[in-house]
Amino acid sequence: MTRVTQKWLIGSASVIALSCFIATPAISADLMDPMKPGPERTVSGTFDIYGGWTWVDHSQDSDSHDSDYPLLGGVASVDLPFSENLSVQLDLAGVAAFTDGSENNGGPSESDNYGGGAVTAAHLNYREVDEFLIGLFGGAGVAAVNDTSSTGKDPALYFVGVEGQMYFGDITLYGQVGYLDADSDATQEELTNAFFLRGVGRFYFNGGHTLLEGEVSYANGDQDEGSAAGTDDAEIIGWGVQLTHQFYNWGNDGYLAGFVRYAGNHYDEDNSGADDDIDEHTIMVGLSIGLNQYSLKTTERTGVALDLPDVTRWVSVTTGLN
Repeated sequence: MTRVTQKWLIGSASVIALSCFIATPAISADLMDPMKPGPERTVSGTFDIYGGWTWVDHSQDSDSHDSDYPLLGGVASVDLPFSENLSVQLDLAGVAAFTDGSENNGGPSESDNYGGGAVTAAHLNYREVDEFLIGLFGGAGVAAVNDTSSTGKDPALYFVGVEGQMYFGDITLYGQVGYLDADSDATQEELTNAFFLRGVGRFYFNGGHTLLEGEVSYANGDQDEGSAAGTDDAEIIGWGVQLTHQFYNWGNDGYLAGFVRYAGNHYDEDNSGADDDIDEHTIMVGLSIGLNQYSLKTTERTGVALDLPDVTRWVSVTTGLN
């Protein structure tokens, strides 16, 4: 495990412990409050923790390798409104993947190179409640990889973009367009100089206490930038679906929810006619705590509404493409 993932584990555990400490008195005092209307715009937040498992298929010309590994992650977000319409959302997220890069079994040697990563971001947005949201976002982080022998460090990454949401009753349509770059090294081979698109659809039911959402994403950038053999083109296609159900509510003070998520990614490198592909499938199960919000739906419409593409995974996994 890299130094970055070790630090993230300690940090994420601290964040989750703090959030639980803040929320516990409200839960015990008013666990079964009757239904109340959603709050006005106020400072609110969400804290998620999850565990999961990833299955990987890496095909390189006529050679292939299958592997799998567990992971542990967390996300903390807070929405800070300046007015009824203008706010900034701050995110801190990270994941530790328990791989060591050694399971090649005669196949591509970097199939298990993914080590997780951590990222922080800010979203500045204008929102008309139950109508639309439009904004800018940006952030920075580090993508943990298992093979840092060429540089002695994990690659840093940076991203910026625009985003928007349209609300149609219980349905939300969410889109992002952005640019992603990372530290480039000829032998580390991470994704650089990339643009990305992401679309998300959300459907709320059960009074806004249950959420079904799906997403698709696309990224295209450079890989092997600066190498003697020349820069390659890397393409990523992602997809996912998540079901979240709110099972405890203590009025407008917050709620406790659980979720299950499936996510997949396909990585393809155009390497002078050679075939180098990675396919991933990940299942995650987790808990979500909402603070100063009544339900999953009011959280999106008046609080934390935004999230991020999986930029640390994109940068880290592409180091396994040759």
